[in-house]
Amino acid sequence: MYTALRKSLNKENDKGFTLIELLVVIIIIGILAAIAIPIFLNQRKKATDASMKSDTRSIATQVETFYTDDQTYPVALNISTAGTAPTVLTVGTETVIMSPGNTPVVKSNATSGTATDATAVCIEVSNPKGSHTFVWISNLGGLQPSTVTVCPGTIATVL
Repeated sequence: MYTALRKSLNKENDKGFTLIELLVVIIIIGILAAIAIPIFLNQRKKATDASMKSDTRSIATQVETFYTDDQTYPVALNISTAGTAPTVLTVGTETVIMSPGNTPVVKSNATSGTATDATAVCIEVSNPKGSHTFVWISNLGGLQPSTVTVCPGTIATVL
């Protein structure tokens, strides 16, 4: 009996995997891919959101520093987009280099065409790969919840 069992285990033509074993492996790989791909895509969106949030706070810091130094919000901002280079935003003498794909819009509530009478600034940073637009409003406590996607109508003068 032992020799018969040993002969059946040592057959020369039993090489490789059966079709069922291969199908089971393919199904397991498919299930793992179905779980991993959406998680990976969600992580990319979270990374884009983190870069937009960081850029929003960097601009806000520069605008508030300008206000602290000059007791007025900036009259104008220089936003340069040179081809594929990252967007550069200049506030006074300080620059903020934006993350790739992020688009800033800075507005104030100035009424006379100059920012000397501005009492609030709103910053919108958007990216088509992000989940939403980040909005920072100076007189409403800073960074707004994700439900706020545009500056209020009272803050409409684009700097």
